Amino acid sequence: MKKRILNSIYAMLLSGALIALIAGCYPKMSAYDARSYNETMAIRDHVSVLMNKATENYSLHEMEVLEVKKEIEMMYAYEKTKTNNEYTVQQWDIVKAPKGSLYSFFDEWKQKKTLSPFYVSEMSGIIRKIFDTLLELESKKRKT
Repeated sequence: MKKRILNSIYAMLLSGALIALIAGCYPKMSAYDARSYNETMAIRDHVSVLMNKATENYSLHEMEVLEVKKEIEMMYAYEKTKTNNEYTVQQWDIVKAPKGSLYSFFDEWKQKKTLSPFYVSEMSGIIRKIFDTLLELESKKRKT
């Protein structure tokens, strides 16, 4: 469990590094997109509620997990259509990564059936920070 949390912290630090890198490449970024911001916030909030249910049996929430993954995949596809949007796409890649990410959290929940309240709390904080980085990234883009 410690290794998973460390992987998640690594992903969070990478997110912060991306924001710092972006500051130096500001002119090459896509413009601010209210749809991206609002949908990312909605997904973050949906994920937060769902992750708090991970102390319950996965089978009770499997459809909701699939729904959240579908929302993420749709947002990812949308972000990939924009030019000069590589940093945002990379941030979504972190959300979807097979280790230390939201998707790995869902995989672990499915495998173990239930997760401890402590682990859920720790991972919820880490995943929320990844989403907050996405929101910060979008909000820092130039407004047209």
